[in-house]
Amino acid sequence: MEKDIFHETLLKEMQASLNSREVSIFLDNKKRINEGLEYGRAGVMDAAFQQFEAVESNICSLPLSYPCRLLIMSFYNSGLAYLRVKANEPEEANRLCLQALFINNYLIQAHGFNVLEIHRVQQMANLARILFRSGQKEQAFNILFALLGCFEQKDNFPLIYSYNRLEMLHDEYRSTGLTTNPIGRHHPSSQLHEVYQTPVTRFGKRSSMKATDITALFLLNFSKIPSELLERMLAHLIEFYIDFSKGLDNAAQKAIFNRHGIYSDTDLKGWEAYQSAYLFLKIKVHFLNKEFQDFLNALKSFSQNVSQPSIWNAILMDFHSFCQTSGMEDSKMKVDLFEQSIIKMST
Repeated sequence: MEKDIFHETLLKEMQASLNSREVSIFLDNKKRINEGLEYGRAGVMDAAFQQFEAVESNICSLPLSYPCRLLIMSFYNSGLAYLRVKANEPEEANRLCLQALFINNYLIQAHGFNVLEIHRVQQMANLARILFRSGQKEQAFNILFALLGCFEQKDNFPLIYSYNRLEMLHDEYRSTGLTTNPIGRHHPSSQLHEVYQTPVTRFGKRSSMKATDITALFLLNFSKIPSELLERMLAHLIEFYIDFSKGLDNAAQKAIFNRHGIYSDTDLKGWEAYQSAYLFLKIKVHFLNKEFQDFLNALKSFSQNVSQPSIWNAILMDFHSFCQTSGMEDSKMKVDLFEQSIIKMST
């Protein structure tokens, strides 16, 4: 079973900042949140909201330290945003994601929960998903590719990053309100006074920004994030691309890559350190450019490395399309690759 590096790291940071009782309470509420999400994915929305209402009560009523209360709220917001999308409430989902970004900024700066920088990336990707599902697909791809660019290893990476890459989010969300609607009678957002009053100073030369400054909201700093966790998160963003691009023909996908400055594999150098994501992007670029020998060479490299099933399956779809257009439907290479896919899916 693959390690959950994010939650292992989060647990270590919690144990350094919270007492054992609060760690246990956080884990109990995180379990409720996960159960609520499972109900939501199954379409059982009443049961899903009941789980989140119980978490609301705990956030507001249990005797907890401020960082523990906020930590629960960060994951509550993230999960509830998903349910709000399912319930066709995208504006409320946006507000919940933005609140989670504010909370995480505070917890990183004031209490050393550095791993939440990855949770902030997840919230930005969630904003892209909300846009995509509301029909604003170009904006969704813009955010997604901006996030991919934040992982590119050049300039001052992994230090203070993304001053310009994520600027489109400033305009998109500048006027979004911060007040969210609870499910029950408890109001978790009433807990955020200190968050909103504490200036954001963790981005060095941009010190003394107000907590609600839209610029501070969309800055990232990966300097304290393990490289393995960065690689996992980037692979997760690739899964977002796979989801968003379903049903798009090759011309449309090539136009998206070109619009974001990716024309050939030489434009991918900054992602070479991330094996799975880099090979996916390289294979995709060669395929879209009809560079079929390079495509096959990259595919061979990819097939020799374990990857996430969703990324592997997307590559297989490109390979199947390649075989159909090149007369290779019955080739031994195709058989070998599909055998390897079965092996990957079972490990």
